[in-house]
Amino acid sequence: MRLHDIARESFWLDEAGRAAIAHLPLSQIPGAVSVVELSPPLYHLLLHVWMLAFGDTDAALRLFSAVLVVPTVAVAWSLGTAVAGPRSGLLTAVLAALHPFAIRYGQEAGMYALLLCLSLATTRAAVDALATGADTGESARALRKRRARGLAAYVVFGALSLYTHYYAVYLLASVALVGVARSAQQRSRHGLVLWSAAHGVIALAFVPWLPAMAQQARLAASVTDWDGVTLAGALTHWCATALADGAPWSQSLLSVLVLVWLAAAGVMRIGRNTPSIWLMGVIAVGPAIAAGLVSLGLHSFRDRGFMVAVGATWVLLAAAIGGVRDLPRFDRAGRAFVAVAAAAMAISGIVFDATEHKEDWRGAAGMVAGGAGINDPIFLIHYGAQIPFDRYFSGSQPRIGLPANFDWTRGYAARYVATTADIEARVVPALEHTRQAWAVLSHDEGRGSATLLAALDRWGTPVEDRDFHAVRVVRYRARGA
Repeated sequence: MRLHDIARESFWLDEAGRAAIAHLPLSQIPGAVSVVELSPPLYHLLLHVWMLAFGDTDAALRLFSAVLVVPTVAVAWSLGTAVAGPRSGLLTAVLAALHPFAIRYGQEAGMYALLLCLSLATTRAAVDALATGADTGESARALRKRRARGLAAYVVFGALSLYTHYYAVYLLASVALVGVARSAQQRSRHGLVLWSAAHGVIALAFVPWLPAMAQQARLAASVTDWDGVTLAGALTHWCATALADGAPWSQSLLSVLVLVWLAAAGVMRIGRNTPSIWLMGVIAVGPAIAAGLVSLGLHSFRDRGFMVAVGATWVLLAAAIGGVRDLPRFDRAGRAFVAVAAAAMAISGIVFDATEHKEDWRGAAGMVAGGAGINDPIFLIHYGAQIPFDRYFSGSQPRIGLPANFDWTRGYAARYVATTADIEARVVPALEHTRQAWAVLSHDEGRGSATLLAALDRWGTPVEDRDFHAVRVVRYRARGA
């Protein structure tokens, strides 16, 4: 599923940006990430190393995400088994392998497949750190060793998750909440100290990146044209993503009700009041609520960030289908209904993903390459077009980006809206000695494309205007040419 048609579509904007960053020398990657990405740099550093070994083609870079399915499925099996038994472990592994949410981002050059693997490992370690004798039947000494190993692994995988994506903080906060609550319930001062120390170590490990994180937060706040999200919208989007990878029909209150019902069915199937059950419930719901609240003030809500929480949802869903406990009100027919409903929603997500298309920068570059003269100027809005276009266009024609003074080293802090002054400075002089020109536009709403096209309309006549799935290419010919 991961390898099917993995290179059929070209990179979209974000993929091309990550590839461009990974091409830089290793020492320059963190700085580049801090000004043009809204994530920490671990994925980009690993992609750089992967690129040295396997090349930088679209297929090679996406393959890094695809192969991560192997450890992901193994950890998902281990997590499901530890929480809800062998059958649920097997079903959790199946969901990790075949769920459309995981498949989509397992085929993309992005940090989300890595985030899924690391967040599952973090959750699995937390289950061991919270283990009780009733869960495992181990001796007190063996249980202490198990908890210690689990807590150490939790610190390592938690720090790696946080260096992969900021949404990992919601996962860590969920675990901290359950760990502290469990220790408080048992009146264990030792437990409170251990959980506080574990998260303190993770925080210390992240300190070197905090200045870059603060800069990225300021950049995100400065982009006023990004839409915010309400708390209700956040919950709905998360539930739709967890069930059907955001298929349009699922983005309603129905998805929330279905997911809550499935989670409750999973808890009843497991039938044990243990810390791991509370952990799955808090992780399944807590990050969506927290992300929604944060997004009221900072436009940072991203469905794909919930890779950190989807593992817990899969465990509860697997328990609802394969849990060992039989309840009078939830017999085999009910279990079959859960299985059919989950499969139907997942299939609808796969079908939805199959009908969606990435931005076709390969096709856009091919159109320009096939019709451009050697001196034809190619105009782009810097922010949304130049990096992905340059990945597929190797011609010597001059590429003229707008605004005139845009500087990628400053990222979002640089001015990225083209004005009439930019037109006078860069477009008008480039048109003086040419008979044909091109405009390549994408991700440009309100960033100056209308100003650029108006100037080109005054100079010439559009003779070709094509859309390549959110990439627009307009070919102009000078009047009288």
